Amino acid sequence: MCCSNDCLEKVCCSLEVKALFFSIWTIVHGVIFFGASIYFFVAAINCPLYGAILALIGAMVHLAGGLCLLFGYGADMRPLFLAGIILSSIIPYILLPSIYLPVIQIIFTITSCIYYKKEMPK
Repeated sequence: MCCSNDCLEKVCCSLEVKALFFSIWTIVHGVIFFGASIYFFVAAINCPLYGAILALIGAMVHLAGGLCLLFGYGADMRPLFLAGIILSSIIPYILLPSIYLPVIQIIFTITSCIYYKKEMPK
């Protein structure tokens, strides 16, 4: 029932397209989290101020991870791409109960690491 890495490499589209999608997907979620954290920071609805500040910092880190992924992918900068993979993983694992975010993160982290290892120029 388990599939090898070949299964993840050849499903739907190329690893390069999956890496690009992952970077854009992370940026979109970073912007959404950033907007929500600003709302909670300004409104502070049933939320202590430190919670809103932590959410704002987390959103900025997630957005920075997406930008590192995109610029690392676009400029073929391996260290920047790797930093993006690491930074973009923080928020999804903190939000583990949301299910969809960590699951998608795990799948695209695996495909991005395969892209980094096999196809990204050195």
